This record gives sequence, structure tokens and C-alpha cells, in this order.
Amino acid sequence: MGEAVYYMKMEFDSPEAQEKLQEVQDYFYEGVRAYDWWQDHRHTTPVSFWRAFKSQFPLVYEYLLSIVRMVHKDYTCLSVLYKDCNNSLSGKLDIGNKHDVEEMHVVDNAIQYSAEVWHCTDWQHLARFIEEKFGATRVKWTSDEHTSVSELIMEHL
Repeated sequence: MGEAVYYMKMEFDSPEAQEKLQEVQDYFYEGVRAYDWWQDHRHTTPVSFWRAFKSQFPLVYEYLLSIVRMVHKDYTCLSVLYKDCNNSLSGKLDIGNKHDVEEMHVVDNAIQYSAEVWHCTDWQHLARFIEEKFGATRVKWTSDEHTSVSELIMEHL
């Protein structure tokens, strides 16, 4: 299974980044626990899976629901769309481990984070959720697999 290092920068109005750090870390810790739980319960029936998931990981459930609502505005139940608990969450829950979360830190007005995750993980929805839920003014992410030095230079010109 291929892995890559992913990087995320969450910008806030100054000095909010330092104030938001613990709240964002708590969400990421919940995400790490949700990922581990999913790995252990992949073959559970959808109804019981989502019932337990929602009660144990309410913020992560809210994040997953926000992805679904981008397409289906009325959905309130994930078991309808994510019937395959084994594979349907691939690339949506992989945000690193607790040691990565411990290393999350603030530089100027931004929270910076990096983690080694599955190389097909997509953090675009996560970035949008962080903007909406935690009030970040801008969230950018990339991975070492998809980024060249030239792209990084051009982005900062």
C-alpha cells in the first residue's frame, strides 16, 4: 500500500490560530480514533456501524455528512450512501496518527500539520470542513507525491 507525506496549512485571522490549536487538535485526535475504529469494524452491517460511529465520533460523522451534502442536500443518514463499510471510507478518514497530531503547531497565523497517509487520500473536503467548522480563513494542502518544487515556488509568487 503506497503512502505519502501530506501537508496542511490552516490560516486564521491573527491571533486566532493559537486559540484554535487545541480545538483543531481535538478534532484530529477524534479522526485518528475514528480511522482506527473503522479498520477494526469494516465488516459490520451498515446500520450498526453508522449508529456506533455517530455516537463515538460526532465531529467526524459531521465531516463525512458534509461531504455527502455537497451532492445530496437532504441526507441526514450516512448508512444510505456508505453501504460498504469496508471500502467506502477509503481516502476520507486517513489523517495520520496521534503522534502527527501532537506535532501540529502554530506559525504566525497558521496551524501547520503533516502526516504520512495513504497516497490516494484526498484532503480537499477536510480542508473545506476546517474552514467551515473552525473558522479558518484559508486551508491549503498538498502531498510530497503530487508536488514539485516548481509548483510550490509558483504558488508563492
